Amino acid sequence: MGNAERRAIPKRIHWAVDSMDLRPGQQVLEIGFGNGMAISLVHKLIAPDGHIHGIEQSEVQVERGSSRNSWAHKHGMLTLEHAPLATAELRPDRYDVVFATNLNIFWTGDVSAELAMIKASLRPGGTFYLFYEEPAPAKTEQVAAKVTSALETAGFTVEVIPSPTPTQWGVRAAG
Repeated sequence: MGNAERRAIPKRIHWAVDSMDLRPGQQVLEIGFGNGMAISLVHKLIAPDGHIHGIEQSEVQVERGSSRNSWAHKHGMLTLEHAPLATAELRPDRYDVVFATNLNIFWTGDVSAELAMIKASLRPGGTFYLFYEEPAPAKTEQVAAKVTSALETAGFTVEVIPSPTPTQWGVRAAG
């Protein structure tokens, strides 16, 4: 990735990727990958034997993510799926890392079924990361409280990840 492309990726995405414990050979799932900016960083960290699976409910974003990450796709490191999380095919004990950035499903309603799917898809010792950037610190606190509650109710152990700004926050959840 060239310097211009790296700069085109928002700082919040760099922060999220840098906050995860990613290593070569890992199996990673990104939920709601948008246009694939995080994937373009992640696949380099898990190479050469790792694999990233992305699920996205927008067909347009699947096409954009595929185009942005054509090298990883061509070399068998990437699988993109057009599906909402509720209907995605997540196999048990498959992923070392699952993550999402700015995905509102985890704080806008009941996600107990989705969190159970994610928990089952994690390998022993696997980690689920969520990252958010909100327009104001008060909103950040509100979202953080709702997400943390949902994760704890689903049986995850939650640890807050220090953030560079008061409007960003992240959480590391272990099952």
